[in-house]
Parts: sequence; structure tokens; C-alpha cells
Amino acid sequence: MRYLNSFWTFCRKRILSKITPWHGLSRSGLRAPSKKAFSAQELEALRMACVRPRDRALIEFLYATGVRVSELCSLNIGDIDLYKQEFKVMGKGRKERHLYISDAACFHLYRYLRWRMSREGLTMEELANKPLFVSAKKPYTRMTVAGVQYLVKTLGKKAGVGNVHPHRFRRTFATDL
Repeated sequence: MRYLNSFWTFCRKRILSKITPWHGLSRSGLRAPSKKAFSAQELEALRMACVRPRDRALIEFLYATGVRVSELCSLNIGDIDLYKQEFKVMGKGRKERHLYISDAACFHLYRYLRWRMSREGLTMEELANKPLFVSAKKPYTRMTVAGVQYLVKTLGKKAGVGNVHPHRFRRTFATDL
């Protein structure tokens, strides 16, 4: 129905047709299923499923900030002020937003960065221009949106939590606020 409506709107604008065939029809009685946030038990199960410090930091970061997955993937370490527990992100429509990190997320993020320092043999200053979340294996490339989605889904399967995806963390963040 949506595609047909779009097509007929196009036709009307181009004066190819002056009528809309379904003008008097009512909308379908189907309702979209309600989107659910994670429960406290599901969040804890996801936390327990994390083996690497990166995975735990990613889970905590998504939950604590409500950041979109594309925004998460574009962050560098230097973009985050761990002392003030805040950072700026360029969101949809090129809008800049200020976001804050919880104490737990900051703790796990710092732990993850220390782990990366030892793995990559770099100092904190050298890490500043590197991507925030990287692949687990060399050459430690920036995680992609698909990579984060896959990781989160894999953690969900391991934890026994269904329908796990990055945007659900954003929904949970908003619900908990």
C-alpha cells in the first residue's frame, strides 16, 4: 500500500493522474508489534556472555549512551573525555550531540583501552587517533556497523537472549531514562 501510494503521489504531481484509486479505503487493521527494551535479567545475561574486554565495553557503552551504531563505529578514542565522562557525536542530519558515559561504562571502557594498549603495544597518546572499537585480530581495523550487529547478535545467542541488536540498547537506554 505504501509503495502504491508513493507511485500515485508521483503521478499526481506529474499530472499523469488526478485520482487516487484507494482514496476512500481504510487502513489495514494490522498493528506493528511493540518494540521491547531489554529487561534487567537480559542485560545481565549479555554482560555475563562477554569474554573479551572489548565486548563488555561495547555492551556497556551502547547501553549507557544510547548512541546509534553508526555513530559508535565512527568514534575515535580521542573523541571521548574519560575524565569528564563525555563526548560529542555527529548524528543524523549532521547534528552534533553531547553524550555522557555512566561510571560502569567508563570503567569497562578504560579497562578495554588498557587491554588494547598491551595488545597493540601503544601508549594512550598513540591510541588517541585510533578507532574506539576495533576487530579482535590484527590488523585491528575499525569495526563496521555489520560487525557490531554480528557481535551483539552472537553475544545474544550465547546468553540465551532473543532479538538482540544494537538499536535495542538505544531503546533500553531511553526506557530506563
